[in-house]
Amino acid sequence: MGERKLSQFEATRPATERVLIDIDGTRASFALAAQGQSTSFRLVREYRTAHYPTATDCIMGFARDAGINLEGLDCAIAVSGAVSGDAIRIARCPWIISATGFGYLFKKPVHFLNDSAAILWAATQVSHSTHRSLGAYALPDFSGGGKWLGINYQSGLGAALLIGRDGSDIQHVETEAGHCAFAPVGENERKLWNNLDRIRSPASWERALFAEASDPCWRDTPIAGDPKLLIKQRAEMFGSFVGDAVLATGAWNGVLLFGNAVSLLSGQEQLALFDKRLESRANFQLQLRKLPRWSVTMPNINLVGAARFLENRCSAIAEIA
Repeated sequence: MGERKLSQFEATRPATERVLIDIDGTRASFALAAQGQSTSFRLVREYRTAHYPTATDCIMGFARDAGINLEGLDCAIAVSGAVSGDAIRIARCPWIISATGFGYLFKKPVHFLNDSAAILWAATQVSHSTHRSLGAYALPDFSGGGKWLGINYQSGLGAALLIGRDGSDIQHVETEAGHCAFAPVGENERKLWNNLDRIRSPASWERALFAEASDPCWRDTPIAGDPKLLIKQRAEMFGSFVGDAVLATGAWNGVLLFGNAVSLLSGQEQLALFDKRLESRANFQLQLRKLPRWSVTMPNINLVGAARFLENRCSAIAEIA
């Protein structure tokens, strides 16, 4: 038999290509990237999760569209949900993923991480075009040891911690800090807490920070029906949450803020309110005043984070082997 001629696609596809997936509620995003490429993707596709009965069906659909065989490829998946055990439930989505089942699909272990951890991994790709210092701070430097906190304020409220001894030895710790109990300050927030607590107890930080001015939870306060006042109040509340999260994790090397936090703190007045509340933690004002803080925006940030995490995991596995 004659030698089979490679298609143009097969001839140009890198042998070390990796699959990156971000499953966030109503959508699932996919990308293909060569080894060592975390911000330059050969292909990016997005699908509606409602169009597929299972995550496996969606991934197989992507593989058909991309013309690839999944077997043997390295894969990292960022999910909007807690990564614990074999069964992973996706927030705002009917899918429940089996980590073991995906391993059979790729014929090797698949690496999972929470979306809050993913965006924090993405932020280790530091650039003046993506990172903004919220004060007189240099851009973050992950080449040395330290602990950094990432706050994911987007479709939900999440947090993750990055711990490193040096640039090649970095690990993350996922949290569900946004679901911790909301701690109100002042009369407006106490009324908000009381109204939220009647609906679902205890009232969480996530629920408090997503309450719009039109929400009945703000009734009997000046915030009700006033979006401008809400922005100021929300900046203060967000400062409290971030300050508490820093104290809980000991992330003294800095905090990186994503999603809605970028626009919320774009004005100097809101930033000043945020800073004041963040620093007003009992016994730690001096340390918190020195705490570096940055906002981060980046295209395809969850996929970039999955790529950087996967690069780190594959390198660690190669060293052990």
